[in-house]
Amino acid sequence: MPLPSNLPTDFLRSFVAGVDLGGLSAAATRLGRSASTLSLQIDRLEEIAGTALFIRKGRGLALTEAGAALLPYARRMLALNDEALTRLADLGAMSGWLRLGLAEDLAEGWLPGLLGRFTRAHPDLRLELQSGRGSQLTAALAAGDLDLALFWTPDGTVGPGDACLQTLPIRWIGAQGQLPPASGPLPLLAMSSPCHVRDRAVAALEAQGRDWHLALSSHGLAGIWAAARAGLGVTPRAIAAPLPEGLAPLPDSAGLPGLGDTHLILRHASASPPRAALRLAQLIRDELDAPR
Repeated sequence: MPLPSNLPTDFLRSFVAGVDLGGLSAAATRLGRSASTLSLQIDRLEEIAGTALFIRKGRGLALTEAGAALLPYARRMLALNDEALTRLADLGAMSGWLRLGLAEDLAEGWLPGLLGRFTRAHPDLRLELQSGRGSQLTAALAAGDLDLALFWTPDGTVGPGDACLQTLPIRWIGAQGQLPPASGPLPLLAMSSPCHVRDRAVAALEAQGRDWHLALSSHGLAGIWAAARAGLGVTPRAIAAPLPEGLAPLPDSAGLPGLGDTHLILRHASASPPRAALRLAQLIRDELDAPR
């Protein structure tokens, strides 16, 4: 009996990139190859698979039934391949401490799982986390107390070595099923100053002519979430992770002003970051680029 064919990981990487980015041209740019090279790799992958994987629609791509079946296997094979190569390459090389600063709301959602995988892949590396607001984290980076930080800024402007990873709308959030009072001062729950989201909310309310009062000023999110859940007021936040139980974004019918967007910035402490910081930064980029 002939041995089964192998699925080359470089072909699978082109396949997955084409799916994630919606076309081979964008995938070629991401992978640093020509579109014709990727097209040949997909053709060869289809030969090995014995069936078509894509339906080509102009410049776009749609998966066939076989392509949809292959996709989860391809992701798992690439993840295992990359984990093995990273472990071998970094064996004995990535050790010591890596100091990461992050905005408080990133401590929930996708980031903890990624950090868990990262530390398991690098058992000789010790990860130190510091949560805080953008002003605190940028000060810690400047002082050399952090190697890498993720924080929110009011615009997407980045400096040398920075990357803007995500842009999210700022939403009004309150107790689920409860609207703020239609008249009278709006009870505002906000992070203590300096906070650009708080400043944005106050400016928007005053531009709307809406009275407000500060019902709670907190250094951390836990107090704000507890007060919002208790119906003590509303808070402006970008929803970077699932909201705690009992909270929800307020509908447009609440009549509160729009607050624009906020931007997630990744910043290194130096122009020559340690290898561990570069590796973690790439994993964070890949996570946010992946479809959800």
